[in-house]
Amino acid sequence: MTTADQPTKPPSADTLRRAAIAMQTRDAYLTSRDFNGLPLRMLANVPTLREDVRLLIAERLVDLVRGDRHENPHIKALTADPVDEQLRKLDEQGLGHGCLYPTPELLSRHVNPADYDGRPYALVLALGGSQLDFRPFDMVSLEFYRNDPRYYYNVDDIQGSIVYDDKFLATGVDPLVLGRFGFCHSQPDLRRAVAVLLRDLSKLKPAQQQHWRRHELSGEFRLHPGFEAAIHGSWNLGHSIFDAFLEEKNQINVISRLMGREPLFRSDMPKGRPPGFGFLIRPTQRELHAFVLQLHQFLGDDINPDFFRELDKHIRGTSEDGKPMVQPKGSITLLKDWLAQAVKLADSSVATDIINSMRHIAKLRSKPAHTHQKDAFDARFLDEQRELILEAYAAVHNLRLVFQLHPTARAHEVPAWLDSDDIWTR
Repeated sequence: MTTADQPTKPPSADTLRRAAIAMQTRDAYLTSRDFNGLPLRMLANVPTLREDVRLLIAERLVDLVRGDRHENPHIKALTADPVDEQLRKLDEQGLGHGCLYPTPELLSRHVNPADYDGRPYALVLALGGSQLDFRPFDMVSLEFYRNDPRYYYNVDDIQGSIVYDDKFLATGVDPLVLGRFGFCHSQPDLRRAVAVLLRDLSKLKPAQQQHWRRHELSGEFRLHPGFEAAIHGSWNLGHSIFDAFLEEKNQINVISRLMGREPLFRSDMPKGRPPGFGFLIRPTQRELHAFVLQLHQFLGDDINPDFFRELDKHIRGTSEDGKPMVQPKGSITLLKDWLAQAVKLADSSVATDIINSMRHIAKLRSKPAHTHQKDAFDARFLDEQRELILEAYAAVHNLRLVFQLHPTARAHEVPAWLDSDDIWTR
């Protein structure tokens, strides 16, 4: 009898048992609602289980996720530990109470991509991707939802959400619920992009997954630190510079009232961000000009003349034909005069910088308001906007510090985060 004619040796009972564990793990993962792991408690508690799991890990058929790096072992939140680390923990800690997951190597042999047609992000998880991995997208991907009144679009420059308004269900558009997205930055140039977790992308309907796929970016991106903190359950996300700007204005108005005056700014900013007051989505000249207009409305345009009760609010002189002339002072000029007369600063350049910044923004606002320019698309508009909000923020921040010099404000405590490093400028 030749070697080829010899009967094939049947697999051992140990081999069959381990193969059954691997297939049970695979099936549990692919048929579960959220690509969940197989809890170890679901397996028969036999004396060989620890050694079976050890061999399956070494053979790259399963991974053991313990819940020590992420609190929920029932989803594969992060990439599994390296094999050596899994085996070390198994030796030192035993099986524990984690879950088994099929490895990408095993899934690649059993997953049919056609079963996930139109759902590229669900396919990534089906092939063993990590749920808290993210994909970067062009900021323009948000424009459709921001401009469509059928969606509730909320964002704070760290994270946001998009929810379909149920009253429009009859229009035939697939309702979208993206309860969470955030931001990331390209490396090393720090261009802002949208970041969406694979966990959230995978649950979208095919047409919606295709929308995001069209805007996906390539290259290296890192999550915004505030959004990364939120993903891992932290409440200390920091604050956007836009929120800091608005809160500085609020604090100035609070101190104005403590001084016994009308508030310096006409508008007490409501809780929540005014629409459009944030980083540009589409870097166009038109969007930048709209932002400049809004910024001026919050600054020089918002100054309340009634605050300056002791000042003459008019410029008096003589016209060219010799007649007396009286005209109202501009709001920024009133602030300049008040800072010069009522406030004694050791460094007068502080007041000069505040006024110059307000006038710079007012000048930029007047240009698009009185000229017609063809729209343009250029990434440099993102840099210009960032420089403007930094300048405006510095102006109101320093103005608030000036107001705090007033005797009636000495006992007033501003929110601690305004004077911390927890203000994000990107």
